[in-house]
Amino acid sequence: MLPLSLLRQDIRSAKRKTQPQYSRRQRDSAEDASVFFARELDHVKAQSYDVEYPELTALHLFPQSSEADPGAETITYYTYDKTGLAKIIDNYSTDLPRADVTGKPSFAKIKSIGDSYG
Repeated sequence: MLPLSLLRQDIRSAKRKTQPQYSRRQRDSAEDASVFFARELDHVKAQSYDVEYPELTALHLFPQSSEADPGAETITYYTYDKTGLAKIIDNYSTDLPRADVTGKPSFAKIKSIGDSYG
């Protein structure tokens, strides 16, 4: 009589010899389904769903100008402010209040912005 372990090995090898050997390609599986067939089972909606972002605010925060010459590095602009206030006076008055305008130059560095896509 054969030992049990040898008997099991013989049964396993006999099963391997009698079972047909299929290659992976011959099996019917989802991996082997063609892309065309897979797309036939897929419903594609006509409406797209785009990601929504908050409104960009940088262009509202920084002044924009296209009037500077190409190659300019700064823009100079003047800010004017009023000072003093007129008042009602008497005839021949000599204590007239001073009303004037003051101005000061301000400078802004030019920065270019751009983007690309594709």
